[in-house]
Amino acid sequence: MFAIIGIVIVFGAVIGGFLMEKGHIMVLVQPAEVLILVGAAVGTLLVANPMHIIKGVVAGLLGVLKGSKFDKKHYLSTLKMMYEFLNKVRKEGLLSVEMDVEKPSESTSSRTILRSSATITHATLCATRCARRSPEAWSLSTWIR
Repeated sequence: MFAIIGIVIVFGAVIGGFLMEKGHIMVLVQPAEVLILVGAAVGTLLVANPMHIIKGVVAGLLGVLKGSKFDKKHYLSTLKMMYEFLNKVRKEGLLSVEMDVEKPSESTSSRTILRSSATITHATLCATRCARRSPEAWSLSTWIR
């Protein structure tokens, strides 16, 4: 959605600025030039990159235009789960959530919602393990997988 809004803003600013300077709008509309520029750009992309890069570019472009797969409900449930999880850690200590993190499918705690997402389970597992280690353990490589 933001990509589309950004594109509209760019075109609006260019056309608006051009018209403010008393330019004729038909000067900007040149189908032959558009064909030359777009054709040259696409041809260069095809010649300069292997097929897996081209597929990645197309997939990325479609991903930008499609929008996010996460909605407000997903974000709220994640925040709720993290609040409940961290509240339990604060009240009962880190060892109280050890089994919830290590084996979320066998968790008996009604307050943890770790079964809902493997990504959240991984993040909480990293947080629990890092909290037991020295401050140097809070490196970026621990969180990126």
